[in-house]
Amino acid sequence: MLTTFYKSEQIPLTEAFGREYPVYFVHPLAEYRALTGFCGVIDLTHWRILRATGRDRARFLNAMVTNDVGLLEPSRGCHAMMTTAKGKIVSELFVFARKDDSLVVVSQGDFEETLGALRQHIVADDVVIDDISAGQAILAVEGPKA
Repeated sequence: MLTTFYKSEQIPLTEAFGREYPVYFVHPLAEYRALTGFCGVIDLTHWRILRATGRDRARFLNAMVTNDVGLLEPSRGCHAMMTTAKGKIVSELFVFARKDDSLVVVSQGDFEETLGALRQHIVADDVVIDDISAGQAILAVEGPKA
């Protein structure tokens, strides 16, 4: 989403999860100092976002991840993992409950495997999983003065 801007500003880019994001904005040492002493912005647009809809979404997601996301109230979220049946970690997630849907942010791991596993396990559940990453950007504002 921000790639055009980054390229116009000649900010060096790298790729993760099939998306380009900045290696750094100014200089790595200056950014480190900002984050540890003041405030800094971290571009997390390589994280991917899934949207779960349908009346069974909370129960379905609760069965698919390691944390108890079925009890999340709207506007609340938690950290979770998706694992294989043998307990191997597939991806690290943040799950956020909203009034009409749930957001699943894939921060690390194999996004395609995560999306495929979720969709594959929908059998008789009223749930739809969509990749809404395109056109979305996640920015973190961090540091002691944030």
